[in-house]
Amino acid sequence: MKYVVVGLIIMSGLIFLLLQKQEAAGTTRLPCGVPATQVNPLHRDTLHKMQVPTRHSTKTESVPLTIDALHRWPTGKVTVYFMDIYDYELITKALNTANEWSAYGNIKFILTTNKATSDIRVAFRAGNGYLSAVGTHATEAAYVNHTTMWLQNLDKQPKDEFKRVVLHEFGHSIGLLHEIQSPAAASIKWKVPEVNAHFKKLYGWEPDKVYTNVLQIVPTNAYTKFDPLSIMVYAIPKELTTNLTADIEWPTALSKIDKETIVTYYPF
Repeated sequence: MKYVVVGLIIMSGLIFLLLQKQEAAGTTRLPCGVPATQVNPLHRDTLHKMQVPTRHSTKTESVPLTIDALHRWPTGKVTVYFMDIYDYELITKALNTANEWSAYGNIKFILTTNKATSDIRVAFRAGNGYLSAVGTHATEAAYVNHTTMWLQNLDKQPKDEFKRVVLHEFGHSIGLLHEIQSPAAASIKWKVPEVNAHFKKLYGWEPDKVYTNVLQIVPTNAYTKFDPLSIMVYAIPKELTTNLTADIEWPTALSKIDKETIVTYYPF
């Protein structure tokens, strides 16, 4: 009997520690990425309507990537804490992949073991799909000591998908927005009923979620031309539009324009 009681006490302690790692319910989450394939039947992209301020400037910056320019980090380093994995090999793989951005801009992701002072907090096991707070939105009160990026079981996915999602989500984490929602993408002529049906079948999205994830144009002046090869783009079949002559495919690497222009936001 004594051993049963001790066992129950130990189990209770383990459950308590596990619960300590769970996120507070109701946390508001900002824009995010979407997986190329469904993670599980319950996956949803929880992107809400964007709260992206319009920049009060009469000059358009001549850079192709689309960014929430008001929420860039200071140049240098951003610290990253992993919430629910202790696999150093996986952590190293994720950071090495994310730091492909640092080869082209003055921003580097650095591992920290201090949750309280970390800038970005990544969860691999929380059931939230692939999502990330955009730039310094991660410092807002709703995120304090909570996850700011979700990579749900991404390590179970193929190598190319792992790379694509990590680069995409860490792109969001340094302020980059969805390329398909750049003002430069406003020239795409959507077949809205077909778009709604496509994303309903693919992700279970309702029309309002399709709008905020795909059709809504982001209010920012930090852009020039649309880059269909950007790591920040969504895959779009040409049949969903009246004027695309080729499908936009899921990217698997930083594009030439991604590499050439991130330095504009994070200069050395």
